[in-house]
Amino acid sequence: MMYEKLAAWVRSVAMATIVTSVMLAALIVSAEEVPALKDWLKQTFYHHWLGKSVLALGLFTVVSLALRLRRDTPRLSTIILIEAIVVFLSVGSIAGFFLLHILKLV
Repeated sequence: MMYEKLAAWVRSVAMATIVTSVMLAALIVSAEEVPALKDWLKQTFYHHWLGKSVLALGLFTVVSLALRLRRDTPRLSTIILIEAIVVFLSVGSIAGFFLLHILKLV
């Protein structure tokens, strides 16, 4: 019984990490390319980093709590593998974007 409760939490947190990682990657790249978005983050949250953090924390919390209630969950090992791949791709896209930005290719 305890394992099932813990596994459900781990699944929901892993899926929330996947969603939040993708959102952050998109938000970071978009904020650099769309000045209006960066300005909105600055005006709303005092600094664009704070804005991204607040949005990520809010999304993570909502998704992890919402997915905790799901009954039809895939295998835990599958979710963790997908999580690792998505986080790797998100970090790679952010790093790749800034590398291209530094090289003045974007």
